[in-house]
Amino acid sequence: MKYFLLMQKYLLPALIAFQLGITAASAAILNIPQKNQEKSEWCWAASSQAILEYYGVVKTQTEIADYGTEGANIWNYLWGIGKNPPRNGVDKILLHFGTIGSSGSDGALSQSVVQTQMDAGRPVVVNWEWTSGGAHILVGHGIDGDTMYLMDPWDGPTIDTYDWVVKGDNHEWKWSLKITSNPPESVIQDCNGEWGGTAFIDNCGECVEGNTGKTACEQDCNGDHHGTAFIDNCGECVGGNTGKTACEQDCNGDWGGTAFIDECEECVGGDTGKTACEQDCNGNWGGTAFFDNCDECVGGDTGKEACIQDCNEEWGGTAFIDKCGKCVGGSTQKIHCVDISDDGAAGLNDIILALKILSERDTGDVAIDLSADINEDGKIGMPEVIHLLRTLALQ
Repeated sequence: MKYFLLMQKYLLPALIAFQLGITAASAAILNIPQKNQEKSEWCWAASSQAILEYYGVVKTQTEIADYGTEGANIWNYLWGIGKNPPRNGVDKILLHFGTIGSSGSDGALSQSVVQTQMDAGRPVVVNWEWTSGGAHILVGHGIDGDTMYLMDPWDGPTIDTYDWVVKGDNHEWKWSLKITSNPPESVIQDCNGEWGGTAFIDNCGECVEGNTGKTACEQDCNGDHHGTAFIDNCGECVGGNTGKTACEQDCNGDWGGTAFIDECEECVGGDTGKTACEQDCNGNWGGTAFFDNCDECVGGDTGKEACIQDCNEEWGGTAFIDKCGKCVGGSTQKIHCVDISDDGAAGLNDIILALKILSERDTGDVAIDLSADINEDGKIGMPEVIHLLRTLALQ
């Protein structure tokens, strides 16, 4: 009944957790076979038989008893030897039949020591003292948190709290035997629950490899296990927990480059050797309009031409070279000469010609240059003569 209740309390939840893939980090249960003692005092023989078989050595309890107590159905030491009758303790039995090393001590082993033993695949031998007198030897072969697993040669498989194993209603853990020899790999249960398996807990706390179908997590370039950081095309560790983003390829095909598409849809900057187009004075990107020397936006798409320099060296000025080769008009404060005869100079010939015109006399073969018509009335008259005389007077 006790075993059935213990099954309900501890083993069934453990089996359910195993089916769901839930494995406590501290759980370590060794595959120690259950051996029931064949005689009333042979708890030590059954415990020795179970440990030997766990280490791959098969012996009968009779063979073990023949060496331990010369076959007598009597109690035996946990460690050491005795006489009258001769006794070889459990430590001697394990060493004799399986070259299995061990270390004995008084009192109960601490829970952390039991955990260390189980993690290493090494069982412990528990020697209880009954409150009613006498003693009992059994094997501790597993621990899961505060729960301890026992191979009890008398009551059968037992699962209870570590504290109960140390001291129950009718017993107390008085002596201990720590197995010190490492077991063969075939008897060690991996994190996937397979005996002799190669699955292990990786740095991300996952059971991997072996028959799990999972691979161990790796350390990313940022040093994070299971991290997602990676080396980008610029050789930088980015993503994951780095706080950095991967570099991108610019329009020139350079990773991490600074080339860009300008307002004229050209790839410029970076390693292109090109500069970005600019906006001209007419507001056109890449346009050719410009400010001329008169501060006017001309050229390009403006429809305007740049101003030019007049003969008085003024940009946009209206001064010009007259018929007499003089720079006049504009800001010169000079008026052009009246070269009625069109001989390149304003002089006596022009006065004579003007007088003939005024008197309506024949001017002969002399051509009259109407550009001398300063009042633009279509003829050479008194205004032109007055202007001519004034010009001559100023010479």
